[in-house]
Amino acid sequence: MADLLVHYAVSRAAATGAGRRVVLAECLLLGAVLPDVLAKPFDVVFQLGWATTTTHAPIPWVAVAYVVAHLFRSPHRPAAFLGVLLGGWLHIGVDLLRETMGMGAIALL
Repeated sequence: MADLLVHYAVSRAAATGAGRRVVLAECLLLGAVLPDVLAKPFDVVFQLGWATTTTHAPIPWVAVAYVVAHLFRSPHRPAAFLGVLLGGWLHIGVDLLRETMGMGAIALL
């Protein structure tokens, strides 16, 4: 839980620069917590340890952002894609700084 709060706080500070672009700012917040939210059920319920590596790698995150952006109406999709993408990359960057990614850092090589 503390990990999600750290990601939310960092992304909230970054989202203040979005100004009046509400969809971009909110999707930045969503993208910052989504890697952990997606990885936890796969790790706990299905016991797939590789799910954390997949959701914490920058290249697969582009595909996740693309899929999530299609949950929005078409005028908002570009902003949603950019917000989720940048939020996820911000999440990965914070995890790299905190050195809690474990084997997930190998996916960046």
